[in-house]
Amino acid sequence: MDWMTIEQAAEAAKQGKIPALECSLLHWQQPGMVGYVELAAAMKSRRFCIDSEFCACCYKYRGCAKPYCPLRKSNCCNGKWKVANKAHNNCRNDNYSNASMKAFQEAAAEVCKFIADVLEKEKAKERKTEKKKCEPELRHGDYGVWSFGPRRFIAIKTNGCLHWFHADGTDCGPVNYKNLHDFTKFGNIFDDLKRNSKDLEQFEVYAYGHSNCVFKATLEDSGNIIIDSDNWNYLLEDVVEIHQQLGQIIATAKRQENKK
Repeated sequence: MDWMTIEQAAEAAKQGKIPALECSLLHWQQPGMVGYVELAAAMKSRRFCIDSEFCACCYKYRGCAKPYCPLRKSNCCNGKWKVANKAHNNCRNDNYSNASMKAFQEAAAEVCKFIADVLEKEKAKERKTEKKKCEPELRHGDYGVWSFGPRRFIAIKTNGCLHWFHADGTDCGPVNYKNLHDFTKFGNIFDDLKRNSKDLEQFEVYAYGHSNCVFKATLEDSGNIIIDSDNWNYLLEDVVEIHQQLGQIIATAKRQENKK
């Protein structure tokens, strides 16, 4: 086995998020590619090691306040690294017995599953970003405000062309894409309507990196909405999700009220 090296991990970290994730995944896949004897020999000689210097993602994101490591959820690999680390130590303590080696391989496989899932999601984000680059910067129904004033505008496609409409319905003319750097988009009215048309009676949003800190909303039979939130700072993207899902619960409550 050509075991992953510290130099390879460092090089992958320089190449970007996706290469770093792919390198980290390969590192954790390697223990499952060999038998107990070869794996034990690699552990003893530190050709295989689970320390941070062998992880490309650790190289890339170590000490970074932002952006956060994509493998960080509650803690490293959502707690799966901690389990694998304990199993790794047990191998040494049990003199690399077959039982301890098997337990470590199983723990490493769980780390692989987590990294593979994160990797696929990050690749999907990149594909979505690339697609957006090829699309117009505004869609039919996008709304927001200009930075130089409080007036709200919505972009509506009429006769195949996007027009600005003021909140009072006034047609302000075709969209000028050159001035979009002054425009802050809040959302899309049609996305909002589609989301709010679907019933939602409960949701939870966890503060990034803190599995015990959660914003929770529940719609009761009485029509009351119970809000339960820990005193914690939430990232902007989390607050946007809370805002959207609260709107969906409110729409559900109103539909239920109208049926009474």
